[in-house]
Amino acid sequence: MTSLTFQSLRDPKELSTTSLAYWLTLTRAWRVDDATRERLGNAMSYQFDVEEQTECTGWAELLSSDPRWRHRLRPIAPVQLALEWSPCPLAEQLLGTPFSQSVETDGFPGRCVAMVWHRRQLERIQRLSHASSSPDERRFVELLGDAVLLARMHRCGILLVARPGWSYERGRPMKPDIAQSMIRCGYVQTDRHP
Repeated sequence: MTSLTFQSLRDPKELSTTSLAYWLTLTRAWRVDDATRERLGNAMSYQFDVEEQTECTGWAELLSSDPRWRHRLRPIAPVQLALEWSPCPLAEQLLGTPFSQSVETDGFPGRCVAMVWHRRQLERIQRLSHASSSPDERRFVELLGDAVLLARMHRCGILLVARPGWSYERGRPMKPDIAQSMIRCGYVQTDRHP
């Protein structure tokens, strides 16, 4: 089993990297291989940029534009930022072993990981409970609980993509009109971190 903590995902030569971006979505795709993981890492980066551009330009229609992956993935929140923490071990603790997973062997500024839990795995989960010690953990458990409920409702699985990098400080609250557009697009949370 590969360690998926923040420290193990961050490039050891990049000690200045202190944040990790993660993307929690509903999915209808069950397998993730190395090529798919790379595309998902790129899609997460693209989504982050779209959300930033939406915030800067006020063009809410960017959120509902139709990239090629939109029919398979449904984001439930903006790309999240965590400070020196990875949600991957906690996701596995709460949801069980992923149905499918791919971890980059090396990467800059850190390794990308993609994990998928099949909808049948989610049917057995009654309630997520975890004594969270940090605001980032509490946020993740809240989002994961929402993801499980939505996945059951839509009969789909959950995808988690994570990679060290990005700037935690850039995770400012969204403007109210952009936040409303995110809610209309199905987001359950409208900011990047607690």
